[in-house]
Order: sequence, then C-alpha cells, then structure tokens
Amino acid sequence: MNIQALLSEKVRQAMIAAGAPADCEPQVRQSAKVQFGDYQANGMMAVAKKLGMAPRQLAEQVLTHLDLNGIASKVEIAGPGFINIFLDPAFLAEHVQQALASDRLGV
Repeated sequence: MNIQALLSEKVRQAMIAAGAPADCEPQVRQSAKVQFGDYQANGMMAVAKKLGMAPRQLAEQVLTHLDLNGIASKVEIAGPGFINIFLDPAFLAEHVQQALASDRLGV
C-alpha cells in the first residue's frame, strides 16, 4: 500500500464532496518540516481559484468530508489553505509490519 496514494485519493474524494471538479488534484506530498505533519495537501489554492472562493474556506469544507480515521492522528489547516496530515503511529506500525511480512517488502 502506498500511503501517499491512499491519502491523495481520500483528499480528492473529500474535495469533490466539497464541490471541487472531479478532475481536481489534491497535491499530497510529504511534508518538508515535521511541524507541518507527515504529509500536506497543497491543492486547495488552485482549485479554490477555479471555484472563486478563498483557499482556506475550501480547506475547511474539505475537512468536513475528509475521513482519515485510523490513518491520521491529527489533521489541521495551516496558512492560506494547506491541509497538514499527521499519521497515526498505530497505522504506521501496521503498515511497516505488512511491508516486512511481504516477500517484496511492500514494493
């Protein structure tokens, strides 16, 4: 399982539920700094511009539809509309155990 791909799909679904077009791109990337979580969704700016709304407003609407139960321990909005995702340690531990049990190490 690719964590970034999983998060991207979850955020994309939440963006669509919040009114974004079906071809929206959530731009989920690993965070460069630990204070911003493990991953960030940076796609709110471009999509909000297309929708004619503030990026932070879109991010707030996306959060109401974003279900990361069992995956993230914390999800927050930062700055103009970035969504910071802090992975749940139990989820990470399970992911590592599955990868180690695989003959291909989850690759």
